[in-house]
Amino acid sequence: MSQDEAMSGQFAEQNAQRGPQRPGGQGATWLAYILLALAVLLAFRHTPSLGFSDYDDPVLVASHPLVSQGLTGDGIRHAFTTPQLNLWVPLTTISHMLDVTLFGTWAGGHHLTSVLLHLATSLLLFALFLRTTNRLWPSFAVALVFAIHPLRVETVVWIAARKDVLSGLFFVLCLWFYTSWVRTSRRRLYLAAVVCAAAAAMSKPAVMTLPLALLCFDFWPLGRFQNLREGRRLSAALSLLKEKIPFFVIGVAVAAVTWATWSGNQFFPSQATPGLATRAIHTALTYGSFLWRTLWPVDLAPYYPHPESIPWPALVASIATWCALVVLAFRLRHRAPWVFAGVFWFLLLALPASGLVTLSDAFAPDRYTHLPHIGLMAAAVFSFAAIRVPGQRRARIATTAAILAALGLPLLALTARQSRHWSTPETLWQHTLDAAGPSHLALHQLALVRLRQERPEEGIRLLREAVDREPRHPVTRGSLALALARTGDMAGALAEFRAAGESLPHRQRFLDEIALRMAAAGDEDAGLALLVENQSDKTTDAPALLERGHAAYAANRQREALFFYRRATRADPRCPQAAQTLGAMWLHLGEPAQAIPVLETGVNLDDPHATPRSLHLLAQAHMLTGNFTQAAATYEKALAAAADSGVIRHELAILHLDPNHAATHHPDRALDLLAPLADTPHARDPAVLHTLCRALLATGQPAAAAETAERALAALRANPNGLLTDRQPGRSFEEWFEGVATGRIPGGADTP
Repeated sequence: MSQDEAMSGQFAEQNAQRGPQRPGGQGATWLAYILLALAVLLAFRHTPSLGFSDYDDPVLVASHPLVSQGLTGDGIRHAFTTPQLNLWVPLTTISHMLDVTLFGTWAGGHHLTSVLLHLATSLLLFALFLRTTNRLWPSFAVALVFAIHPLRVETVVWIAARKDVLSGLFFVLCLWFYTSWVRTSRRRLYLAAVVCAAAAAMSKPAVMTLPLALLCFDFWPLGRFQNLREGRRLSAALSLLKEKIPFFVIGVAVAAVTWATWSGNQFFPSQATPGLATRAIHTALTYGSFLWRTLWPVDLAPYYPHPESIPWPALVASIATWCALVVLAFRLRHRAPWVFAGVFWFLLLALPASGLVTLSDAFAPDRYTHLPHIGLMAAAVFSFAAIRVPGQRRARIATTAAILAALGLPLLALTARQSRHWSTPETLWQHTLDAAGPSHLALHQLALVRLRQERPEEGIRLLREAVDREPRHPVTRGSLALALARTGDMAGALAEFRAAGESLPHRQRFLDEIALRMAAAGDEDAGLALLVENQSDKTTDAPALLERGHAAYAANRQREALFFYRRATRADPRCPQAAQTLGAMWLHLGEPAQAIPVLETGVNLDDPHATPRSLHLLAQAHMLTGNFTQAAATYEKALAAAADSGVIRHELAILHLDPNHAATHHPDRALDLLAPLADTPHARDPAVLHTLCRALLATGQPAAAAETAERALAALRANPNGLLTDRQPGRSFEEWFEGVATGRIPGGADTP
């Protein structure tokens, strides 16, 4: 028999010797499951009514170009090949895609998924402790406090924290399969545990500490360290470590990927790299803050600013408390192994987020307590359960129920209250300022809310306060620059934009909007100068600028599109596509006089592909400015360059049929222009047939006009919307054709 099998068998034997110790039997167990589920659902009952927050939710879900399309093949490939906010979390990304497929943009569905994942984790955690300890109500209490503690609110309610609830479920599943393998030695259970560990790591990298959690679980409640106390220390230790090799490999792999993708540039990148001493102090303060918020879970917030100076009393208290807990854990490791396992579980699992390895922009976020809390809760609950309560069985049950109620009801109320703070971005960030004090991020986010509410003065005031608190953060300065530009303060906008520096994320977007605002305010030259002076925009790639313009036009931002088209012509004056596109845009905006010189430049470039279209647009511009003679001449040049263009022939024929302009009134020429269209699809276009009827009538051919009108009526009645031009004849066209066919409209008069 192998060492692993011997240890597994020993655990099974010890567990059997303990025998069933579940008061009330199956009825009490099912009651506990029901109470736990009700507690979770009551605590987070407001969650499905919440919307998306403005804190990473848009980036990860609502506005993500692939996630917002739902579950697709391209999306799945993207999830596995592209980090999200510097973290490789493919399963979390796929879960967001699945939510979009199921619920679309209804945020309540996304919230409901997170609540159900948390509920499943809590129920499974209860089942895990119940199976490994055979203690019903202590196991229930551990799961209950874990499930409804107010520190869970950020994890469950914040959609962007999906990685925490998803990785938590896989984490506890891994423990379940691992303990099942320890009990039975079935290899498929061990394989299932490894698969769950990999899934947890692909949901959130912080679970790289999972093998350390398994060792803590080996110590208690599995009791597999017994051999270390019986003289077989080396072989037993090697056996325990050997079976953790796959889990350590997963942890190392995830750590390597995380180190490669974690750039340190999150939403508000820090400029300074803290030294080891700073990290150690931060770690001590983090552990102390986690413990304090566990015991006193009020005034919780999604963001806590780093202390501006070292809070020495808090630092000393944290170090002293945790040193005392570690010493106590060592002293009680035999009599109360749950204390040893629970304390070290918390310390080890919180280590990646403690600040010792890398500092977050936030100080000790609530969500970082998610899995570490399990050990702390187990240590506290089972220590309390070890106290002998005198009296009869009914008295002990009543005492237990009273204690659980006294513990659970306040937590339930605090958690429900904390969830309501996430109702809207305004309530969230106002609460953050009230609970955690002023911070650059909370001020920045609340300022964005005020700007969306069309309260620019208050938004700018909050942004200035955010900049004063943390002048190193470029995004705050970038947002202030945009706010100032939108209120017309271009000088202030330029100053803040330049102060933001090169590290401003998405700098080009800020730059484009400020330059566009300057152009819209009538100072396009200054806007272009701003673009040219920035190294990132010294491009002469007119096609790239045209693409920006096309994107703006597709989004119905026409002035922005015009701005990029003008930049394209300046970047490359010899680009015929740029000139042609800018001329077309001027025509679209109803300013043909602006289009004429641009289109003439495009024509002079003599590009065989662009010239016919440019001549066509130029002829239209001359028409719209009333220069009909020049329009006719330009149309003739366009026709010479594109003799097969039915549209050019049709428009020129219309011009020659206008009796109000004698210099261009040539019905015979109009008829000649339309004749080649008889064998083309244009011959079925009622608009073209209408022009042909007019030309025939104007040249004295009423019988031919009547025959053409009959064909037009047949085409129009067969397919009223089947026109090849942009014109829609409608009822007036049909009546006109009937008049020509019956001779009631002689000479082409009264055209519709």
